[in-house]
Amino acid sequence: NDPLAMALKIGGGMVIQPMDPCEVVVWWGRVWLVVWWLAMFVLVATYTGNLVAVLTVPAYAARIQTLEQLALSDYIPSMTDYGSFVPEALKSSKNPTLATLGKKFFLDTDLKWIDPYKFLIGKVHDGTHALIVAVDYLIYTQHKAKITQSTYIMEDKLYKGYLCWILPRHSPYTSVISHHLTRLVEAGVLAKIIEGHKGSLMAKDSQVRGDGVLNLSHLQGAFIVLVLGLLAAAVVLVLELLC
Repeated sequence: NDPLAMALKIGGGMVIQPMDPCEVVVWWGRVWLVVWWLAMFVLVATYTGNLVAVLTVPAYAARIQTLEQLALSDYIPSMTDYGSFVPEALKSSKNPTLATLGKKFFLDTDLKWIDPYKFLIGKVHDGTHALIVAVDYLIYTQHKAKITQSTYIMEDKLYKGYLCWILPRHSPYTSVISHHLTRLVEAGVLAKIIEGHKGSLMAKDSQVRGDGVLNLSHLQGAFIVLVLGLLAAAVVLVLELLC
């Protein structure tokens, strides 16, 4: 009829460690032993489960984030032929990395205005090409083609893009608008808005991929469930004693 003795038997059976309950006399030692056994059981089970997952799930290839990595890889840099200076600039560049990219550069001259990136997106999805487009338009292209789960954008940039505002010729408000817009740019307001918008788009549809390393954070869920279970059991025990 001793609930602690029964808990010890159940805990010992779970960890395959039978013992005589009489060996632990003090009640707090027996309670601590049950909690310790349960914690070790959860730790071993969760670690084994996560370890099996890490060993059996295939590792993803490392992402290319720099131009040097792109130049050394088998990916072919490519873009559509809409009159950009990039192809010739890469081929004539004195930078060895950019020159390497220029040598294996692919220019899609069969430009289809309805869907100009359909062919190159297919090549990117096949894992053979890397698409060069302005970052803003690249994010738009990812969402339009619904490939945010299978593609990513490099952190390193080939060249900088500039923001501009188109106004009518001889507009009397050009100087006033330019002054205030320049103040917004210098204060970093526009950069903050743009980066926040890009971050929300990329975080919403980006795929989280494991790095193949087993951390303590992978085990915290099981211990949270254990603590909640112990608290619920304590509440039930108190209610039974009161009733």
